[in-house]
Amino acid sequence: MFIKGNHETLVGDFLRNPATLPAWRSLGGLETLASYGVMCALNPESAAQIEAAQAFREALPQSHVDFLTRLRLCFTLDDLLFVHAGLR
Repeated sequence: MFIKGNHETLVGDFLRNPATLPAWRSLGGLETLASYGVMCALNPESAAQIEAAQAFREALPQSHVDFLTRLRLCFTLDDLLFVHAGLR
C-alpha cells in the first residue's frame, strides 16, 4: 500500500496551478521535473512555469498519473492507522 504525502500532493498542485512551482521547488520539484526531462530555471517567470507544467503533463506517463491519483491519505490494518507523516 502506498500513501499520499506532501510531495505527491505538490505534483498535482503544480499541474493544476503552475504558480505553485516555488513551493514545490523547495521540496524537490525541479529535480522531479528534471527526472522527466523537463528543465526549468531556478526562479522561472510565470510564462516559464506554465511552459514547464505543459511539458511535464506531456512527459508524465499515464501510468504515473494513475498511480498518483489512486494514492490514499491513510489506510488501516487491524487496529493500526497508517499515514504519511503524522496525525493530530
